[in-house]
Amino acid sequence: IVVHLIGTHMKYAFRYPVSYNHFKDSKGLLAGLSEDKIKTINEYDNAVRYNDHIVYELINRLKKTNQHSLLVYFSDHG
Repeated sequence: IVVHLIGTHMKYAFRYPVSYNHFKDSKGLLAGLSEDKIKTINEYDNAVRYNDHIVYELINRLKKTNQHSLLVYFSDHG
């Protein structure tokens, strides 16, 4: 089985469902960033968070099969 994830490329907001809109403000970011930069950073972080969730779910599903298996993840941001 091959799963091709769309990953975390621009437009980041298209890379995760609304329910994964976790990062929404400037908390934890450098002071003085423009609203556009804050929005872009938050959308990127949300996309990474969602991608990580998908990979985590794939690993857990494979573990539950309790069979000899192999999962290989290739990132294009290596």
